[in-house]
Amino acid sequence: MIRTIQNRIILPIRQALRRRRKRRIPKAFKSLRWARVDREAVALWGYLNSEIGLGTQARRCAECLRSIRPDALLYSVSLKNRDSVMFDSNRVRTRSGFNIIAVNPPELLSQNRYFPHVYMLDTYKVGYWAWELPTVPESWLPAFDLVDEIWTVSSFAAQAFKLATDKPVATLPIAISDWSHSSRRDARDRLRIPLTNEFAFLTIFDFASGFSRKNPLGVIEAFNLAFGKSPSGPHLIIKYRSVQGYQPHALTADH
Repeated sequence: MIRTIQNRIILPIRQALRRRRKRRIPKAFKSLRWARVDREAVALWGYLNSEIGLGTQARRCAECLRSIRPDALLYSVSLKNRDSVMFDSNRVRTRSGFNIIAVNPPELLSQNRYFPHVYMLDTYKVGYWAWELPTVPESWLPAFDLVDEIWTVSSFAAQAFKLATDKPVATLPIAISDWSHSSRRDARDRLRIPLTNEFAFLTIFDFASGFSRKNPLGVIEAFNLAFGKSPSGPHLIIKYRSVQGYQPHALTADH
């Protein structure tokens, strides 16, 4: 009898509560519950305060968007423990008719945590996504049903998305901001690069984004094939983060 009550009553209630917690909508989005759709409004959703690469992509897109649409709305999507960048954004109050979503499919498919799907029906949605391999993961495919078109950062990525969907796919490279340059001497001194005329290459990756996907070993192999291992240069600089807990299986002293 007790087991029957547990299986038929208590277990379904627990499962329902678990599903409800997973669907919980962030407080920042709840103001949209009673808002009407503003067909003229344009909004960008992204990790505007995060230091990750997708955060940089979103900020560069935001700056370009504001240069042509000063009234564009910029909505920051929060990432726990990874919001260390100061960037002004708007409070979420308007259901925009046109939405650029710089949030990749895995997060978009996690209910309403990163984008308020439940409140944004009957609006136009663009997924501004990044990917580095010739085909997209099968787990991403349901995300194509959540958007009306896809923008991506390179023609290579665009080809991968075109193989996965019949929806429009456009290439929109990441914009580069103007910044004050150090002198060549100062920059090389800070990076401990010899002040010669030899060319210097830079590659950056995050272990948390997938070591094989970022493929730094491929960069090293390509560099060695092109230039050999001459100590006089050119130079290859490798910067990385999130190495904690990762067990390098192929990095050796030769690299």
